[in-house]
This record gives sequence, structure tokens and C-alpha cells, in this order.
Amino acid sequence: MDTAAEASAPLVYGLALKTPAGTVDRIVGALVRYHRRIGSRWQLHGFPLQAVLTCAFLEGGHTYRSLAEGNGVPKSTCCNLIQEGIKVLARRALPLTEVVRLAVKAGWDHLIVDGVNIPTERVNGRIGGKQPWYSGKHKRHGGSGTTIAAPDG
Repeated sequence: MDTAAEASAPLVYGLALKTPAGTVDRIVGALVRYHRRIGSRWQLHGFPLQAVLTCAFLEGGHTYRSLAEGNGVPKSTCCNLIQEGIKVLARRALPLTEVVRLAVKAGWDHLIVDGVNIPTERVNGRIGGKQPWYSGKHKRHGGSGTTIAAPDG
């Protein structure tokens, strides 16, 4: 019996997402429409898995590596699936000009703009001598998320 091989194998377990099933279904629909629009014929891992990986990543606490190993996909594929899922979600957001127009129409005199650094697994590489995913303020790697809200929050 090879105990070294057994010790290095990942322990896989299930976990429950906080994301409602209906939200995952809507993300699957958005991914299907996106792939039809760009002319993609098929996807090896399927849109439901991509939607679940995207939700699990956005809920936080999961690295690309842990999500990849737990779902039987290569880490690079997992990263690509999640980034594409985030891109598809971001495309659903209203443009800022439309948000401002709606705020004026509603009679609001201001909007609340707030940002957050969402921790993520380190993304290797430098662009122009800089680490694009590193936040000096927070002293960690992460993505930037911005929220625009009504005056009452």
C-alpha cells in the first residue's frame, strides 16, 4: 500500500451554496445565450457546473485550486470558466449613464457609490512591473467590486 499517494490525494466533500437555485438557473440561461451569441458550439464541462463554480467563487472562501480539485477540472479551466461567468454577469449590469438617468427620473439628489476588495487567490504575473490584482491598501490580492445604491441604501 502506497501511503504517500493516499496522503496526497485531495479529500473531496460537498458544501451548500447560499445562492438560491433560481439564481443559478438564471446564470445558466445567461451563459447559454452568451455562447449562442458568440457562436460557440459546445462546452465540455456544461453550463450548470460553470454557474455553480462562479457562484461558489463569488460567495468567497474558495480558491481556484480547491474548486477545480473538488469538481474534477484542471485549475486553468476552472479559472477560465469562473472568469467567463463573471464577465457574463457583469454584462447584465446597467451602464452608469442609465443608472444616473433612472436616479434623476426617480427624483433622487444623489447616489451612494461603494467599493470593496474581494480577496482572491494570487494571480501570477506582472504587467508593466505591477501586480494588477494586488491591493496595496488591503495588502492582499483581490478583485474590485463597486456598488451603486439608492440614497436610502
